[in-house]
Amino acid sequence: MNMFIDRDKLIALLRDFYLLTNIPVGIYDKHYHPMACYPLERSPYCSCLHEYPEAMRRCVACDNEAFEKSGKLGRLYTYRCYAGLQEAVLPLLHNQEVIGYITIGQIRKEEWDIKQMEEAWKKLEAIGVDIKRLREAYSRQKPMGEKVLRAAFNIMHACSSYLYLDGIITVREMSAVERLDAFIEENLDEGLSVETLCDALSVSKARLYTLFEERYGMGVAEYIRICRVNKAKKMLLETRQPISAVAAQCGFPDYNYFTKVFKRYCGVSPRDYRKTNTLSEE
Repeated sequence: MNMFIDRDKLIALLRDFYLLTNIPVGIYDKHYHPMACYPLERSPYCSCLHEYPEAMRRCVACDNEAFEKSGKLGRLYTYRCYAGLQEAVLPLLHNQEVIGYITIGQIRKEEWDIKQMEEAWKKLEAIGVDIKRLREAYSRQKPMGEKVLRAAFNIMHACSSYLYLDGIITVREMSAVERLDAFIEENLDEGLSVETLCDALSVSKARLYTLFEERYGMGVAEYIRICRVNKAKKMLLETRQPISAVAAQCGFPDYNYFTKVFKRYCGVSPRDYRKTNTLSEE
């Protein structure tokens, strides 16, 4: 079974949770792919880490391990991430089957002193992370006490039930077209070849090409490029991440190629697009 969301309602709920607790919150599918998060922008501490590919890889690995443990336990799993912050994962269950997860995190816990961060920082320094910047970001982050965290966990549980009651989440089997849409959206940062899509959907190349023509009216490569550029446009306006990081998360490991493709579809460079549209909104 697969989880479907009412995105507008879900974002509104996540925003309310964040405004109430000041804790970032997200909804992920059963394959650990993000479906909705609030806020989109990471904390300064995590943003600093995500500038380093190896640090980002360890972050993803740490989160995936937590998803797996939470799913096996069938309940809330709290943990300290590899970079020293408090995180929590709650599985969303349908007839005892895990269909997704709620996460909260990027939390500096009040009870942890600076000495408890030293071990994590030493490991991060060994892979090239600028520890001075990281310390500064950590010092600016407001700590949270155990009682506040427990209250947030309780609200998190309540939200998991409300998601079903208000119809924000529904569960059913996906059609081939829906599976195609979801897989592309969730894997734009990966290599999306024809073979990859065929394997994921269990369809032949002929069937895949037919789906693309019927659904999108264009070829596979062209549609995926458009999706990647659209995701990049959204990230450029809604986050402060470096353009190179935006490119990587949209499936463009080569910065120069990303700039070339972006300019072809948008008429301006990523930098100019961000600058112009940010100024116009202000």
